[in-house]
Amino acid sequence: MRTGAVSAAAFCLAATCSACSGPAPAPAPPPAPYHALLSDPTPCANLTAPTGKQVLDAKVRWLPPNQFDFLENGGSDPTGGTAGSGTYTRPQNFAPLDPQNTQQYTIATDLTTAFNQAPPWFRKSLCELDYVFVDASTSPVEGGTPEGWAFWENPTQAYQAWLADQSTPKPPIAPEQFIAISSSVWPGNPAGDALGRYETGVLQALLGPNNAPYPTVTAAAATGGSTWSLMLLGILSHELGHVYWHSECFHGCNAVQGPGWTDVSGVPSLHTFNILSTTAVPGTNYSVTDVKNDWTSNGSHPLNSKLYDLYTRGVFPSLFGLVAPDEDMAETTKLLVLYKSGLSSLKVMFPGGTHIDMISILTATPAPYLLGKINHIRGSRQFGD
Repeated sequence: MRTGAVSAAAFCLAATCSACSGPAPAPAPPPAPYHALLSDPTPCANLTAPTGKQVLDAKVRWLPPNQFDFLENGGSDPTGGTAGSGTYTRPQNFAPLDPQNTQQYTIATDLTTAFNQAPPWFRKSLCELDYVFVDASTSPVEGGTPEGWAFWENPTQAYQAWLADQSTPKPPIAPEQFIAISSSVWPGNPAGDALGRYETGVLQALLGPNNAPYPTVTAAAATGGSTWSLMLLGILSHELGHVYWHSECFHGCNAVQGPGWTDVSGVPSLHTFNILSTTAVPGTNYSVTDVKNDWTSNGSHPLNSKLYDLYTRGVFPSLFGLVAPDEDMAETTKLLVLYKSGLSSLKVMFPGGTHIDMISILTATPAPYLLGKINHIRGSRQFGD
């Protein structure tokens, strides 16, 4: 991923001349500088519609390299060891973004802009997390540089963190939830279709190497919006979707989180995020591997492919959503947030010129199955418009 640059105020100086009828207008003032102090003393989680700046100040933190190993669950599950045999350590040595650091200033500016493009309920959801980290990790031990990750503490991890807390008096034991976006997203290129480039990379990676001709993805933002901001929101909202999955499944789903997923018309809590039953939606009981292998045979005839069938049915938000039930939740959450943040089209462009616009699918009549998933998320999280 590549990123954006610090926006700068541009102004022009009026030339002086004896024929001018009045003084030249003063140049526009520069934008107010970003500062890393909480601008509103009210906790942003208590605000109905926090601003992007309030979210940034209250929740966004720079996480230096090697300060949290998310792949080993914070040390709980050491590589090569037994799950839960290690000692959990919360993220360490994080701090508000530094306005004197060029990269962190750019990140702060870009995130604030993106937050303000999103609906108020999304900003409030970020405020309800403990932290939104900008993860500077690049070590292979920490999984390289994925664009984002999410973490929610279980009771044992929360207790271990409480034992390690040196505060006097100690705070109550409380599991924390946090998400992260990688600093590797910056620097990059905010021009053009940033979201489309990002989604194309994800789709082609899932189809695997040496599997051309590949489909591509193009995105468009509503007037005044930015696909760079939408890309940042896409990374964060996908990770927030993982937190939602955990919240929904915490008291009901088993380790593989499969049983309990039913048809959208069924009674149990969640609505077939990832079709695990062949009777839920006939014909969609294939896996990502099936889609990938089929593309090898039908990529030159895309209208006959399972990938084309997947997108036209209006069941899944993306191929990534087919990977696992939690990824379906994450990708569905992402599509909801992006649609409500001004995403006007998201087209999967197939070889030969045919395309499928997921926004058109989402707003089609009769309502697609995918809309039932989105409405479930909106209802369970009490989101407005």
